[in-house]
Amino acid sequence: FFFFFFAVMTLFSDSVEWFAERPYLTFSLVFSSALFVFEKGFLGVRETRATRNASIPTALSGKTTSEEFEKARKYKLDKINFGFWHGIFDVALSVPLLAGGFLAVFWDVGGKTLSAIGIDGSKHEVIQTFAFIVVLTAFNFFLNIGWSYYNTFHLEAKHGFNKQTVGFFIKDNLKKFLLECALSGLFLGAVVWVVRHTGPHFYLYCWLFTLAFSVFMIAIYQDYIAPLFDEYVKLPEGELRTKIETLAKKLKFPLSELLLVKGSKRSSHSNAYFYGFFNSKKIVLFDTLLKADVKSEEENESSNNESEELKGCSDEQIVAVLSHELGHWHHNHVIKMFLVQQVVTFLYFLAFSKLIDLQDLYEDFGFVNSRPVVIGLTLVFTYLLAPVNTIFGFLVTAYTRLNEFQADRFSVSLGKGEELSEALIKLHRDNSSFPVNDWLFSALHHSHPPIVQRLAAIEAEMKKSN
Repeated sequence: FFFFFFAVMTLFSDSVEWFAERPYLTFSLVFSSALFVFEKGFLGVRETRATRNASIPTALSGKTTSEEFEKARKYKLDKINFGFWHGIFDVALSVPLLAGGFLAVFWDVGGKTLSAIGIDGSKHEVIQTFAFIVVLTAFNFFLNIGWSYYNTFHLEAKHGFNKQTVGFFIKDNLKKFLLECALSGLFLGAVVWVVRHTGPHFYLYCWLFTLAFSVFMIAIYQDYIAPLFDEYVKLPEGELRTKIETLAKKLKFPLSELLLVKGSKRSSHSNAYFYGFFNSKKIVLFDTLLKADVKSEEENESSNNESEELKGCSDEQIVAVLSHELGHWHHNHVIKMFLVQQVVTFLYFLAFSKLIDLQDLYEDFGFVNSRPVVIGLTLVFTYLLAPVNTIFGFLVTAYTRLNEFQADRFSVSLGKGEELSEALIKLHRDNSSFPVNDWLFSALHHSHPPIVQRLAAIEAEMKKSN
């Protein structure tokens, strides 16, 4: 026992000394572990307890059945459980990977891969950066594909939402993998070039390039990238199209096209949004948002059960939902958030410019003889600024919740308050969204306020308007 105790204490002492010599790595491990305990241990327990103990809120009494409520409860508890074990897996893996210097290992693998085809990565940092991104992305892909498969074909299928086949799933994920490799590799490779060729004020040029790249991606995403994954068609002529065009004309919304995405091939969940620049904007509706009698014959054939046929919103409810979405446009919410993100991005690049030559930082993570730019970006943005990322995420969540209330008020001002309330209830029922949350968990995680709060705010605004 004495020798065993002595061995354990020696190992513990050596471990403490090892971590003490690597303060940046230790900080990253301690913060990420503490955040996990707070998220999954403290907040997760609160959310689970609130879900288990909840009863139908007064605002939804008579508007949702006990069967629907229990179905939503089971769905949410399954998602909480899945998120917990996924989180356990991530933390259990990330701690030894970080401590073992996996970034340095992947960087070397990328370099050796290039050497095998006759390229010296040490002389071509941009090319090795691209190789590193491919290796890292491939690792994450194989690490998470099993979780994604379980979520899609067990959890979502169990609750009646999955519409994908295995072939569709594989093809979809392979396209995501290739696209991520290409876009991330090209973007970060360009950032590396900017850092190495624009002098001490590289942070300004990196920010300008990031700004230009963001605008470019927004411009091409819907027309060239989104169609790689989903089928988009023009919304057929009819009463719904006429009502939407009338609303857009009334608000002077520069509507250029109305699109319908066939999301029912992927999932039963529904959504609606708008996108575009300046005087050319498009509105996109998921076909799952429409009632069965509005869908095409082909889509109705795919909905082969009665519950599917009962899903979807009426025309007036859809118009109310879109009046809420156009409220975001009216109040410039998207532009304001984009500007905030650009300010934060600039500050991040400025911080990186002050830390790029911090040799101890690189050494803590296994880079003794080199300081690759992409590694520095990863260490600063992901690990050193992790507390800032967390706080900023919470602030963004709070801000977007305020925007949701403001967009709801805009819908009420158009006389759509009653229809919007009906649509929110219908969408919650169709998507098996549980209407009760722990207040702290919701405040820190949900970009949309709980439905009970939204319904109360809409009702108060309607009374105020009257």
